[in-house]
Amino acid sequence: SLLNKLAFGRDLSQSTHQGYSLDELSLIKKEHYYYEPLFEFLSVMGKNHGGLLDNEHFLLFKPDCDFFKLKRYIYELRDEEYFESINFLEAYFLLEAHQGVYYFLNYFGTRRTDLAFSAKVCIFDKHTKSLKETDWGFEEYLIHRCIKNKNTLSTPQEGRLLANPTAPYVPPLADEAFLQIKTRFLTSVVQGSYPIEQLPVVGYTEHEIAMLETAYDFEARGELRDYLRVMGRDQGGICYDREQSESLSHHLKLIKWCKEILSEYDGEHLMDGVFLLYVTDTDHYFLPTRNKEKAHIIHYASENNELVKSENETLIQKLQRQFKIRLQSGLVQQHTAKTVRRLF
Repeated sequence: SLLNKLAFGRDLSQSTHQGYSLDELSLIKKEHYYYEPLFEFLSVMGKNHGGLLDNEHFLLFKPDCDFFKLKRYIYELRDEEYFESINFLEAYFLLEAHQGVYYFLNYFGTRRTDLAFSAKVCIFDKHTKSLKETDWGFEEYLIHRCIKNKNTLSTPQEGRLLANPTAPYVPPLADEAFLQIKTRFLTSVVQGSYPIEQLPVVGYTEHEIAMLETAYDFEARGELRDYLRVMGRDQGGICYDREQSESLSHHLKLIKWCKEILSEYDGEHLMDGVFLLYVTDTDHYFLPTRNKEKAHIIHYASENNELVKSENETLIQKLQRQFKIRLQSGLVQQHTAKTVRRLF
């Protein structure tokens, strides 16, 4: 039904449209409110519009846009002071962001149930601070805004909702070089108290680390880079899995909240290049990766205690201390695989 509405007589057999799988949609649902017409569209052609659409500003298919750039566009709109005064934007999905003009699908619903209603496409112009509610639902937006040429298929474009951040390709380390780094790092952590080959750690590749740096705006050097290489995905029981985030959006929000605390409590000098290690309640533990003097020292920003403070401890020292405690408690041996979710 959706394809027929968008075809306008064009040969659908020539379209290479592709939708997201149920597993992929379940991940997307963790990042976005459920709205049935939108998720129906994603299931049919969210991964590739197959030439049926041709709006170059439609963020779902913008070639230079990835998940994290899309999130930044969303935050730009969310942070507009205009919306703070009118209590709008309770639930929305951003469609376009170009030269200060935002098209977004405004609706009300929940992630927990399959209910959503009163969906309309709205247009906000940040230059004139004007907001217009159109008569378009999501399908009307696709028909009236995203199909300029109804006679021929356009160039197919891949969907971006599950796209990792773009970064120049970085080749992997040679096996021997990586093994040396892994052995040195884990040996330093366990200090002879446990066989390192029994630690089921999983790290990131060099290219994945480059994508992380792009996504979260930090620099991975020294101990932090080796930590990501060796155990960034799964810490193998060495330390507590407190850095778990329920979604990428949640992780980005935690970083944003951490910077807000830094700004409020004399921590501005630590804000550039924050790498968030973990959060406990309202305490954010992080490395200020671009601070030349303190990049290797763990700090924490506490909203409850209204302060920013150095832990006077390096990443390796914290791992050593946590590993010793967990080993004595038998928790290292009981570890089950648990992936830290920073990339799809």
